Amino acid sequence: MGYQSSEEQARDNHSSAYMLLILGSAGLVADIVVFAMDPFHMPVFNQYLSLGVMGALFILFIVMGALSMKSYKRLHIKAAEENTLKETLEKWCRENLTAELIDEQCMTEELNADSDGQGAYFSRTGYMKEKIQEKFLNLDEDLLDHFIDTFYTELYGEQSD
Repeated sequence: MGYQSSEEQARDNHSSAYMLLILGSAGLVADIVVFAMDPFHMPVFNQYLSLGVMGALFILFIVMGALSMKSYKRLHIKAAEENTLKETLEKWCRENLTAELIDEQCMTEELNADSDGQGAYFSRTGYMKEKIQEKFLNLDEDLLDHFIDTFYTELYGEQSD
């Protein structure tokens, strides 16, 4: 599995939280109704055991939903910070990393002969990563790699395999 942004993670947690909360609440209500009505006429021990286990399961769903919602809120804040960082990175790269500059700085004679090959890709992305890391310290590696792949595609219209 590749890089997943905080925004995507937040969206996943948000939908999971709602599903767990709805399922847990509806199930708990149904469990209480079934317990009160006793439509199956089960022996008391079986009734308490069955409905108790189901009730515990639905309470677990509610707790997991609440934890997912808490995680969503944390990731939502992180996503906003991440988006600001990406905008800053993109602005800096557009001003300082043009395709011509990158090619001028990192292409050797052997790579110029094969400027569309894998060697050119690795040389270009390595140079981009080095320059970005000089300017922006302590960036998350996965975030940086994903950003460089995206920006590289914008510059050169190609992507690595």
